[in-house]
Amino acid sequence: MPHYFVLVFEGIYCILISSVMDKKCILCLILCVGFLSANAQKAEMYFETENPIEFDNSKFYLGWSSHPIDGFYLQEYFVEGESGENFTRMFSIHLIENKNTTDNIIDVALRMKAAELDERKKTDKYCNFTVFKKDDKLLLDFLVSNADSSNVDKPLVIEWNVYYFKEQKVGQKSYVMISFYSHQASSDKIPSLIRSIPNRRDAIFTELSEKNIAIKKVKD
Repeated sequence: MPHYFVLVFEGIYCILISSVMDKKCILCLILCVGFLSANAQKAEMYFETENPIEFDNSKFYLGWSSHPIDGFYLQEYFVEGESGENFTRMFSIHLIENKNTTDNIIDVALRMKAAELDERKKTDKYCNFTVFKKDDKLLLDFLVSNADSSNVDKPLVIEWNVYYFKEQKVGQKSYVMISFYSHQASSDKIPSLIRSIPNRRDAIFTELSEKNIAIKKVKD
């Protein structure tokens, strides 16, 4: 399931920019995001932050990035030897400029993601999610898979994800920053991943929510 997460927050981005763009223009931008993200190959640092990122007792190096439209950035980090096309673990950062300050952008992001996952359940029998509150911090824990009608001939892949949402100021601009950890497993490795989640969840939650990711500069 390479680059599935590039497409996750298109709907959220629509809401964040809805005060300055009409709906038809937004729809066109969404289609462009999906197309360009799926075909981008290079890894460029669109916002300055640490590289590698240390997480889960490993070092994750920038391996893929996307900036298809104004105010929308994604950087994906992988352990050495892995990439977006073939990975077991990934650390990612979404940075989405908030141009609609009337909404609680964290609540918007959570509602949009929950709605997207509810829709995905119709075709993905492994999909489920839970929102956790830990010390006034909100995290989203969910499973997705490639088990739908378009992948009947492909090996089953399960992906566990933990998202942490926070507001981030960079200069004079406000952003929603979503930092998230993903762990994939396929075929005979799936049972061990599923069994490990209850024992790993709290540690991943704590490290993700307490990690201080400093965004020093965003490219215009």
